[in-house]
Amino acid sequence: MGLFICKNCGYGSGSWLGRCPNCNEWNSLSEQSSLEKDSKKNEAVKKFELTSLSKIKSSFKEKKASGLFEFDRVLGNGVTSGEVILLTGEPGVGKSTLLLQALQSFKTIYISGEEAAEQVKHRAQRLKINLANFLFSEDLQVEGIIAGIESLEEKPEIVALDSIQTIYSKNLDSPSGSVAQLKETTKQLIIFAKKNKIPLIIVGHITKEGEIAGPKTLEHMVDCVLTFEGEKISNFRILRAIKN
Repeated sequence: MGLFICKNCGYGSGSWLGRCPNCNEWNSLSEQSSLEKDSKKNEAVKKFELTSLSKIKSSFKEKKASGLFEFDRVLGNGVTSGEVILLTGEPGVGKSTLLLQALQSFKTIYISGEEAAEQVKHRAQRLKINLANFLFSEDLQVEGIIAGIESLEEKPEIVALDSIQTIYSKNLDSPSGSVAQLKETTKQLIIFAKKNKIPLIIVGHITKEGEIAGPKTLEHMVDCVLTFEGEKISNFRILRAIKN
């Protein structure tokens, strides 16, 4: 028998429950046919190394501004080298539009599992955005994405993934968007961003209650969590930093 995992909070149960006892969400438990294999038990003991913090180069002097004033202000004057940002918001609020506007001054790799290249280009042309800085991909396997970017001679200044719920790892049998996939793909992407010092923006869906879809650990894993909200009585949008 498999383990039933809540897609909202990550709670696990040996049997199916109509309501999650942890977050009280109805019909949120789904069976995980395969769990991540523990491949570390046979790993050799690694050498313990220490480095003086005084010798570590600070990355806060390397912040890069997008030129979109309010976006930069919420991020604290720009994007930090190796920073991982989770951008969430209701469907149709304008997350993809905001990304295109904010990233047009960076050499960007834009990976989309939500829209085709033609749709993204059409939006960019409508916004009169210069497309010269954008490279586009519809490949969604996280291992392929990381290997492909690391093999480039000229590294991008930033990578955007729209959305994390469509990215998957070949190491897991569970479907894209499942708790196991969200944790594994996000973990690999964070390691990639820190190792290569490339900022990463990942778009995440939210539930009908307005919370970020997926396990709560996702918010703790990333460096920054932004929410993009619409106002019902006006055309303005609000960008909030829940964590930064």
